[in-house]
Amino acid sequence: VAANANDGNTATYWESGGLPSTLTVKLGADADISSVVVKLNPDPVWGPRSQNIQVLGRGQGATAFTSLKARADYSFSPSANQNTVRIPVSGRVADLQLSFNANTGAPGGQVAEIQVIGVPAPNPDLTVTALTWTPAAPVETDPVRVNATVRNVGTAASTPTTVNVSGGGIVAGSAAVGALAPGASTTFGVDVGKRASGSYRVSAVVDPTYTV
Repeated sequence: VAANANDGNTATYWESGGLPSTLTVKLGADADISSVVVKLNPDPVWGPRSQNIQVLGRGQGATAFTSLKARADYSFSPSANQNTVRIPVSGRVADLQLSFNANTGAPGGQVAEIQVIGVPAPNPDLTVTALTWTPAAPVETDPVRVNATVRNVGTAASTPTTVNVSGGGIVAGSAAVGALAPGASTTFGVDVGKRASGSYRVSAVVDPTYTV
């Protein structure tokens, strides 16, 4: 299975059910990458083989993959290179994909471990920095308004998203969050209505659907 290619153990591996095939790594956010390391089990029982691989990537705002490295044959050998190949690449991607077109040692693409080498790219990072509500000590007949302060603590501007406010673990309302420059913050009021007498934990989540 694909998870075997990212479990820190070269004794387990991913193998596709045929060729051509792809293996995709989601980095979670844009990164400026410089190389990709593909490993097979270094045990001598994994004899020499050649795999034809293309490297593709896409940024966090993109839908389609583009080529970062054209198709080429890469030789794996337990004795020559510890069954490890480093492929130099250059690009800013959030998802990286290996496309396998041939393998002289198996009917499918094979990866025991994949490593993506690079550094995080400038990215927005939205966080809720404050929560207040009015009235401060409501009773069950008071309509309540929760104020949530959202700040972009990242190094790039954010695109519009939303903030959800919950009371007692249940989403009670939401508000639109506009684009924020790095370091900028803004406060939103969310009307959550009246609540029966009792105690409620108030919380807020910004960008709940991971659009940013």
